[in-house]
Amino acid sequence: MARAIEVSGLDKGFTLHLRGGVHLSVLDGFTLQVEVGECVALRGPSGAGKSTVLRCLYGNYLPDRGTVSVRDGEAMVDIATAGPREILALRRSTLGYVSQFLRVVPRIGALDLVMEPARERGLDAEAARERAVTLLERLHIPELFWDLPPATFSGGEQQRINIARGLVGEHPILLLDEPTASLDAANRASVVELIKLAKARGATVVGIFHDREVRDAVADRVLDIDSMGAAA
Repeated sequence: MARAIEVSGLDKGFTLHLRGGVHLSVLDGFTLQVEVGECVALRGPSGAGKSTVLRCLYGNYLPDRGTVSVRDGEAMVDIATAGPREILALRRSTLGYVSQFLRVVPRIGALDLVMEPARERGLDAEAARERAVTLLERLHIPELFWDLPPATFSGGEQQRINIARGLVGEHPILLLDEPTASLDAANRASVVELIKLAKARGATVVGIFHDREVRDAVADRVLDIDSMGAAA
């Protein structure tokens, strides 16, 4: 099988300026390989660096050392050395991301917000709308809410908008940071089915799933990260 993600010797730390410049090492020599179509769940204690791994893969964090390569078509691109424009292009074409928080322009309606990544990937407005509507319905967002800005929604509703937005583009690689953390059982089940559908179309998934049932349902492999950010 072809490799979709290859991380080698990844170090990442943070300087705590409000604590006298103390340096906090989060990842130390972290290594990860993920095959195309595989779902790998990252597991470890709070502060071990799970979310930091995802943010390095998405290009939000610049590694201190190491390589962070993802497949873009036939080529592997090292995000650690890629320029800002290249990273933005990867996010449009290759990387879908569901974070723990929804950050949006307050006045944009939910449907338009969910459609946006699909439009960026080249779908026309009608096709993007159809795909977005399907996701909103599967995630139990009432049609009455579709034109309203998600900033007015409850936390669980915002998270479902976040999930729909992350999945609508059908990106080849999906990065999921606790996508079901604030959801009830019915909506967790819907998200599990959507992740399974993404895998069925060949998507590669790296995710953090604190809910064991969700993790067991979607993950092909679990990678444990210890408290020093090293894979075990």
